[in-house]
Amino acid sequence: MRNFALLLLLTSVPLSWGQDDTPYPVDLTCEVGANVFYLHLTGDKQTSWVAPVFVASLQNIFDKKHLSKKHYGVRSSAESDNIMFIQLPINRAFGAFFDMQLNRYNLKLSLGPRGVEGHCSFGFKKFSTKLL
Repeated sequence: MRNFALLLLLTSVPLSWGQDDTPYPVDLTCEVGANVFYLHLTGDKQTSWVAPVFVASLQNIFDKKHLSKKHYGVRSSAESDNIMFIQLPINRAFGAFFDMQLNRYNLKLSLGPRGVEGHCSFGFKKFSTKLL
């Protein structure tokens, strides 16, 4: 009976953990405070990129000289059913990355070890009219 229970348990375990079912490619506009950046995710770090649009307080990640330029090497993977793990390349010379977690259900974003929060929306939002 114990062998049958063990066999039943083993057959119910999925064969691949964390399978990424994301419908790539995904284009996102992400806003964290006054900072805005575009993310283009393909599931492949060679073709995935980030492009800062506005930079205010995230200057340790993006510099103003990097505005509107695509930075390739973005890594993304499904960490769980509801969380996507994203790494932005911030210093290629040292191989440094900045970690983010994206909730796959509500597109809320948590950045870095302090958990600074933001949100993303589908598509590349155009910013042409000042609101103030």
